[in-house]
Amino acid sequence: MKFKILLSILFFLPLGAQAIGVSVSPAKLEIIYPSNDKATLIITNISPEPILVTVFPDDLEEFIKISPAEFELLPEEKTPVNILLDFKQPKSGLKKTDISIISRALEKQSFNAASGIKIPLNIYFDSGRFKWSGLLVFIVVFFGILLAFGLAKLAGWLIKPKKKKHFWQKIDFLRQHRRSKWPFSWLK
Repeated sequence: MKFKILLSILFFLPLGAQAIGVSVSPAKLEIIYPSNDKATLIITNISPEPILVTVFPDDLEEFIKISPAEFELLPEEKTPVNILLDFKQPKSGLKKTDISIISRALEKQSFNAASGIKIPLNIYFDSGRFKWSGLLVFIVVFFGILLAFGLAKLAGWLIKPKKKKHFWQKIDFLRQHRRSKWPFSWLK
């Protein structure tokens, strides 16, 4: 009877399973090539034991270089991984692939299962089109407004309408009401 109870407890008792944990940031990579030909991933060991991490692209291996491709991480340790792109004469468009990150326990006696993450990588190819930056937009707008203002002033000077004098501007009150100097003319 004790054997049946022990067997049923073991059979119905949930056993815990652990896996090696790894954290990656950012969760998605988007690169505009050739203006930007590299990206960086930060990989963190979130498991309580040292792990061995392998990083590789799923496709486009001949154009994507990963450095370091394999490394060890202690618990709570972070490592940057550089992803470099080297395409020969790319055409404009979009290429998609994944960066696979696989982590395994460093010790062979560990019962923890290996784990992995896939990070999407989108590569946008730029065909050398002109790009507007914020500073360039500001300069173009500023000089455009300055040019428009200057042209408006120039047109105002060239096409200057004759001003009509009002009644009080036609009469010179100072000359008409000035005292005559005739009594003192003999002093000259």
